[in-house]
Amino acid sequence: MINLFRWFYCLFAVIVLASPAMADRELPKPGEVTKYYSGNKKYEVGVIERTITDGPAKMIFSADGKQLWEKNLTSTPGAVHVSNDGQYIVLANWGWADEGGYKSLSFYKGTGDLIKEVGLCSISMLNGKLGTQMKWLRNPTLSADGQRYAFGENQKQGEKPKITMYSVPQAQLLWEKNIGAGDYFRLWMSKDGSFLLLSSYSLKCQHTKNDMVGEYDECKPKDAMFTYFDGNGTVIWEKSIVDGFQGQDELAELNEDGLQFKIYDATAKKWVEYVNQGGKVLPKNP
Repeated sequence: MINLFRWFYCLFAVIVLASPAMADRELPKPGEVTKYYSGNKKYEVGVIERTITDGPAKMIFSADGKQLWEKNLTSTPGAVHVSNDGQYIVLANWGWADEGGYKSLSFYKGTGDLIKEVGLCSISMLNGKLGTQMKWLRNPTLSADGQRYAFGENQKQGEKPKITMYSVPQAQLLWEKNIGAGDYFRLWMSKDGSFLLLSSYSLKCQHTKNDMVGEYDECKPKDAMFTYFDGNGTVIWEKSIVDGFQGQDELAELNEDGLQFKIYDATAKKWVEYVNQGGKVLPKNP
């Protein structure tokens, strides 16, 4: 009953209580289409923005350029993922603003049937008032086979990022764990979600005074932490490798089965390859 109350309150807060904040969001142009593709580019999900009177958005599903179906949505997604076989689609739905967080996840079958919508917002007290807090999803990722869906969230300064894993066919939360270093950046997942590689980093901050803008803290990424873990959230290997990490996607790769990965060592200016041998990670070519 408490969870049901939380879910309805969350929806009410997004629609009514948060309405003044809608001005912070740049309203989409009616008819504007955002396209999302499966990893193999075979399947396409088009999200058509609509006017407020027409509804939040419409989803169009296509395979090899041929439209299969279309569906009206009750929310506007900010991120859409589709499996390589077209059997599953996951939508991360905006809350009250583009950068104000996500209020829910919608899990769909490739036929357009909704499996379940899962609420993400929580109820909290702020300045003595009851309010809602959305989740700030970082780099949500769907396994190529569509079975697993994961995302990260940054926590308070000094805390490890939180990684969350869902089962897509059941639209069920599997686990949430704090993994990595201070700030989350990127997550790679194997084809079946059995292995993942996380890049995170610590920040080096310097207090600066400037006559034009006043005092402020200037923070830059310092040490990159790469963490390799299994589909249950158990850390297998991690290492701080790059000094002066800037967060480029191309600094790491995870192969399809998740048993091998490589990381670019910016200090040594070379790629270092690793292989999982029976649960022990070793350099491929030491």
